[in-house]
Amino acid sequence: MNTYKLIAKTDSISDCDCCGKSNLKMTFLLENQETGHEGYYGRVCASKIMGSTKDEFSGILKNYSKKVADEFKIELKKLRADFMTTSNEEYLNLVKKLQLKYPQFKKRIYNKDLTVTQ
Repeated sequence: MNTYKLIAKTDSISDCDCCGKSNLKMTFLLENQETGHEGYYGRVCASKIMGSTKDEFSGILKNYSKKVADEFKIELKKLRADFMTTSNEEYLNLVKKLQLKYPQFKKRIYNKDLTVTQ
């Protein structure tokens, strides 16, 4: 049974905690659900640690990306619904928090939200 869970993927950490390879374009934060230990791994090491093939790991990544996109859409929808009931400053702070939480969608948030409130 696989005890590891994909927590995040990032381009801000470029070293693999398993093999030590550096200058990776992307790493994956995995958590051992039994021990709570977390580590950043390159694609090959992450796939091996999770006990999956290359294709299976691609499926895991696809599901993860869809989950993150769905969570982002829900939070953005809620943020936009709150637009009329919050102050401009408060709204901008909420937008900035959303940008930090979902950096891959930062451009979408900025184009549709920050320019509206200026």
